[in-house]
This record gives sequence, structure tokens and C-alpha cells, in this order.
Amino acid sequence: MSKLTTKILSASLALVMSAGLALGFTSVLDGIGLGSTTAPALTSCGGGSPAVVGTDLAGTVTMGTSATGCVITFNSAKSAAPHCVVTWIATPLASQSYATSASAITLTQTSTSSNVVKYVCIGL
Repeated sequence: MSKLTTKILSASLALVMSAGLALGFTSVLDGIGLGSTTAPALTSCGGGSPAVVGTDLAGTVTMGTSATGCVITFNSAKSAAPHCVVTWIATPLASQSYATSASAITLTQTSTSSNVVKYVCIGL
């Protein structure tokens, strides 16, 4: 294949992919929907009204009252645990940790209310 043909094919592929994302088509990277608008499910996140804004890929969780942790369950289980980064947005608590599995992120923390956590996950 000539260099010109390779360049044309590469440019065409880039154009098609960027157009698809710009139009809101869902692309998938190891089961994590890019462009999906469905939020993951929250369980064991304290009392009151815990909330999540985001997708399996990234989001912000506001925990409920007296929360000692939270489970963020992905919309679709992954083939393996994705690589996730979790950040607590507050003064550090005595204990803050998380574990990632193929189906969820499990947060553990010292009991507090309305704590905010941000997460970003990328599949393998």
C-alpha cells in the first residue's frame, strides 16, 4: 500500500470516528460506554438521598448521611477490573480507600455526611 493511500485511509478513519462521537453515537472501550448517558447504580451510600451524576466512565457521587462507604455498580460488568482513579473532594478523613472489580467501585471511608467523590475509569 502506498504512503498516500495509507494517509488517506488514516484521515478517513479519523474523520468517521470524530463525526460519530460528535453526533452522539456510542463507542465502546471494553464495555465502558463512551457517550453513554446512563448513570451507574449506588448502594450502601448512607441515608438520605445519595446521588451520582455521570456514567461508567466518569462521574461525581454525593454520599448520603452518616456514610461509611458506597458501592458504585457499573451498568455493564467489564471483562476485568478497569483502571480507576477516585478522588475525595473534601478535607481528608481519617480513612479513605477504594477497590475496583469488574462490576463496581467499592468506597470505604470514616463516617461522614454528603461527602463528594469523583471517579474516572478506563477498561483494559
